[in-house]
Amino acid sequence: MMTRARFSVVLTICAALVACATVNQNETGGSSSDPIGLATMLENGSIVLDLRAEGPGGLIGHSRKIYKPGDIGYEKVKAHVGGISIGEKKLVPPWPHTDSG
Repeated sequence: MMTRARFSVVLTICAALVACATVNQNETGGSSSDPIGLATMLENGSIVLDLRAEGPGGLIGHSRKIYKPGDIGYEKVKAHVGGISIGEKKLVPPWPHTDSG
């Protein structure tokens, strides 16, 4: 079983890979609008994000995040994928790059 700390590290690495993949796509001529994963809305209204990123040297990362109705970020994720209905699957576009420093 994966510990909470290990899971947190895995998610952090995957988030970094998504950011690297977006930059790498732009540097190599890829489109910054290429999808980074798939969003699925479950019967209970939860949104499941299955994300994938590629980094330098063949590095590949996968991440799964589930947003339940009422969770922080739920409405932002729903809007980001352009709205989604129960049973629907949609491609996830990259989030806009923001400098936090």
